[in-house]
Amino acid sequence: MKEAVRKENNRAPVKTALFLSQAIIGISDGVIVPFAITTGISLIATSNQMIVQAGLIVLIFGSLFMALGGYFAAKSRQESFAKKSEEEEALWKKFELEKTRNLFKELNLGNDMLNQASEEIEKDSQEWKAYLNKHSQEMEISDPTELPKIALIIAVSYAIGGLIPLIPYFYFTEKNEALKYACILSLTALLFFGYIKSNINKEPVVWGTIRLTMLGAVAAAAAYGVANIFVS
Repeated sequence: MKEAVRKENNRAPVKTALFLSQAIIGISDGVIVPFAITTGISLIATSNQMIVQAGLIVLIFGSLFMALGGYFAAKSRQESFAKKSEEEEALWKKFELEKTRNLFKELNLGNDMLNQASEEIEKDSQEWKAYLNKHSQEMEISDPTELPKIALIIAVSYAIGGLIPLIPYFYFTEKNEALKYACILSLTALLFFGYIKSNINKEPVVWGTIRLTMLGAVAAAAAYGVANIFVS
């Protein structure tokens, strides 16, 4: 019982970091996509209410698709790593047995010694498998029951991020005024979350922050440009 509690306590920081990483990804995407869509729609919409409605539709469906995508991506990585662990264990066992047979042939030792050595290799193989499983916890969620939590975290964080560019449209009646503050608020949020995301992923902080902010700005500018074509 104590051993199980100790293992769970050791895994807790790993799971927290993974969940936080997924949340930041969800919020970042949640800011960028509705920000770009509402920026483009603001050019052709006749009222802020239309912009808000379009943004909420994008937010709802985006949260659903992001949750499903995150769930199946995490499940695929989990299955892939499990398969890889089994293959590595089999290759290691095969290599050790072959090396042992060759050595015993050179020393002219009997089958009894070979069988005993095989048992030791099998025992070491179990330790090797335990090491691989422990190592996997550093990179992925190894428990399948955690996958729905990942999907929920991504969905909720995407929804939270998606609300950020919509806030000014609730408070300002003038469309251009709301658009201006939506740009300021969204780009500021991307700077903030880009900084956090870079730290979590151990990326260069300055470049990671600028890259995410530029991505949001380019997406919004592209949406605005496309909408301007239809208006013209």
